Amino acid sequence: VGAGNAPAAAIAERAVAEFSPAAMVFVGVAGGLRDWTRLGDVVVATKVYGYHGGRSTDDGMRSRPQAWAPSHRLLELARSVG
Repeated sequence: VGAGNAPAAAIAERAVAEFSPAAMVFVGVAGGLRDWTRLGDVVVATKVYGYHGGRSTDDGMRSRPQAWAPSHRLLELARSVG
């Protein structure tokens, strides 16, 4: 697949079309979290940011991050597991 959001998005889109899952889970490394998180902790995001978006200006690149929130049902499911 390779590194980056675009290849992962392409594979995820194919998986959704092929398998019609009820939910998909992104697993990654959350290196910027607070000191109270420990190795092995499961962290559920309330927002996911697509930081690659932006536009070019005379002063350089201006980011325009998009944000997506999980459904209430998915958040409640994650809370019930923890």
